[in-house]
Amino acid sequence: MSGLFITDEQIAHARALARDITDPTFDLISKNTTVSVERTVLRWFGVDGVGTLGAPLVNLMVDRLKAAGVLNKGAAYWYGRALRMGASSPLDAVERLTAAPLETLQPLSTEEEAKLRADVRAEAEAMVRELKDRVASRQALKDEFPMAQAPHKYLIVATGNIFDDVDQARAAAQAGADVIAVIRSTAQSLLDYVPHGATTEGYGGTYATQENFRIMREALDDESRRLKRTSSSPTIPRACACPRSRSARRGSGSTCSSTTRCTEFCSATSTCGAPSSISTSRVASARWPG
Repeated sequence: MSGLFITDEQIAHARALARDITDPTFDLISKNTTVSVERTVLRWFGVDGVGTLGAPLVNLMVDRLKAAGVLNKGAAYWYGRALRMGASSPLDAVERLTAAPLETLQPLSTEEEAKLRADVRAEAEAMVRELKDRVASRQALKDEFPMAQAPHKYLIVATGNIFDDVDQARAAAQAGADVIAVIRSTAQSLLDYVPHGATTEGYGGTYATQENFRIMREALDDESRRLKRTSSSPTIPRACACPRSRSARRGSGSTCSSTTRCTEFCSATSTCGAPSSISTSRVASARWPG
């Protein structure tokens, strides 16, 4: 439907011009990667936790790959190499890759390379299935206890302490709030890592971490079952636009109001992701020879 001072034809023309600008950019992006994207890939494979001085394991591994000049093959490729080197867990994979002389590792044969690719893709598909199961579980809860009719009552919690946030969120849900937004700590995107674990202090909001999202979502799910209606829990970016965002909120059921680049951060905190947007090829993004 056209607006008051613009026709449908003008809208279509403007969108065509926008596609002419963005399509070449997306073509370029699809053939390249970034440090943040590769960290995201590792998070999707379940690499979590922190190492020296609290640095996330994904940072340590990607930094090692970049320093060795081999990150261009993709973190998924080297994760697969670590598994074939005998790694028994994501943590073991990180330790093996940070200790191995990657620059001098012999290339795999064509057959071994194909087997490695198949193994990594199977791992990626398993992670995608897990995410879809979590999304389906969240949707089942929403179907059982739907949200109230619009307009919705909206409330913000932003104490900096996730446990105080939970108390306020529960009270808000009990008082009739439909949407309870957790404000993210100011300038979190300026950090070159995703904070780890439950946090009890923040600046203008609460740090977005996987554990914080889990704690909040678990509390609001409990309230939804008790009150027999769903309370949505979006996270407000606070100018947090780092590409780490999607995997951290994986399957927690929260939503993200950010429309900016938030791949890595979401991967560490895990709340958004409808099944239609899940792509195995994006998770298994290794650069394969040839």
